[in-house]
Amino acid sequence: MEVDHVYRKAVHNVYSMYNREHELCQTNGHFSLNLTKKSVANIMEILNVSASDTIGWIGFGDGRELFAMATQYPNNSFIGFEINEAAVTVAHQVLSKLKLKNVVLKHADALLENATFSIVYSTAIAGVSLYSHLLSMSTNKICMLQRMWNALDKVNLNILNNSLKTSVRLCGSGQQMQIMCMQKLDN
Repeated sequence: MEVDHVYRKAVHNVYSMYNREHELCQTNGHFSLNLTKKSVANIMEILNVSASDTIGWIGFGDGRELFAMATQYPNNSFIGFEINEAAVTVAHQVLSKLKLKNVVLKHADALLENATFSIVYSTAIAGVSLYSHLLSMSTNKICMLQRMWNALDKVNLNILNNSLKTSVRLCGSGQQMQIMCMQKLDN
């Protein structure tokens, strides 16, 4: 029970760093989920981070879910990519206050990155070229919104047939979305 209290306090601490102005900067021409605090527990469940994992976080927005996760896994490295400059600015401001040493934020298009991570997590809505690229960035597990997997399936990549899959629901922006993780079987 103590762990649950510590977890909730840490997540609350991260979310309390944000104000209405921060939330508005995310929507300046970009999609933003603005997930609830309760969704962080679902993200933790589906990522199932182990001690050796490095996490690539694609489309981190203002960073709140990424930072909440990073506080729970201080010995893991989190590298975030975001194309919304205003959101990245807010994320850097909050990161400096949180003083997390295990997070690196990049104002960059993940499609142009050649980095690899044991886990790739993304709620970015961008298109099949990004989704396909994210598969190559992951050495072990990739988590994306269900509709991202559906877009990949439409181009006959058949990636879901050869993997272990888990999914959870996330709540944000007044809606619920399904996020699904694929564990690569060749590991």
